[in-house]
Amino acid sequence: MAQDGNLSSAAAERELRKARLQELCAQRAARLKEAQARERVAHARAEAERELCTERWSGLQIVDRLVRQDKWDASMKGKELVHLRHLAKLFSTHRFEVVIAVLAAAPRKPTKNAQGEQVMVPRPGRVPDCKLDTSFGNVIVCCNTLI
Repeated sequence: MAQDGNLSSAAAERELRKARLQELCAQRAARLKEAQARERVAHARAEAERELCTERWSGLQIVDRLVRQDKWDASMKGKELVHLRHLAKLFSTHRFEVVIAVLAAAPRKPTKNAQGEQVMVPRPGRVPDCKLDTSFGNVIVCCNTLI
């Protein structure tokens, strides 16, 4: 009889441990779900922020716009985007086209100009000089430099 009591108390103890383990597993699963939900919200917020400052036509991220997004979109309607590798196809057309290229250079430390303003100066010889090039015929090439 004493053995039956020990067996039943051992079985009851196992059941208690099993129930406690299941409870701990359920709590952990709930914490993981909450953490994943917080991560999804943070990711969605960061994605929305990035999308807000990404220019739709070039895919570049623009922080301080000079032209409002809606005005830029209106000016881009009816225009086609051409990859640089397909630039030669533009030469055969008989209309004027504008090609906007963005050249990027490694950033430098800001320096102060004569007026005391902080400016970024390109590294000499690193960024090619972009000027109007008439060798393209009827295509005007404008280059902006991001530094």
